[in-house]
Amino acid sequence: RQGGEEAYPMGGALLPRDPVARAQAKEYAEMVNSGTQPLQNPSVFKKIEGLGKEEGVGRQFAKEAIEDGLASLEAKYTSRGANGPFMCGRSPSVADICLVPQLYNGRRFGVDLAAVCPALLAVDEACAESEYFKASHPDGQPDADVAEPPKKKAKA
Repeated sequence: RQGGEEAYPMGGALLPRDPVARAQAKEYAEMVNSGTQPLQNPSVFKKIEGLGKEEGVGRQFAKEAIEDGLASLEAKYTSRGANGPFMCGRSPSVADICLVPQLYNGRRFGVDLAAVCPALLAVDEACAESEYFKASHPDGQPDADVAEPPKKKAKA
């Protein structure tokens, strides 16, 4: 059976053909997908807010989770040479697809990305030039202006 790219070729690949680069792309993606992103979900930091006595402690937890996750990813990426322009070489991969929204959230949470992950910011710049990333940027989506749930109407 074929799945994913094999069944639906679209002229590019999200996983590199080289087995080492393929494994690294999956590793980088999972560092974000399972190790960082879940810790900054609103449901998590709102739950933490409910447990604490200080306002903003949940949001601070999320910010620190993003900082720690990006610092770990930066260290792993740079230890392998950070040869870019994308995380796994000359073409975007699943690693870049996971990285870009995480950097976006880092900005939303006030993370000092230049201090935490300068090499990843260089990857982000390369991604920003790609037509695929431009088309899928969060700010360009139809629901982008719906950042908060609608407020309840006051009873008349």
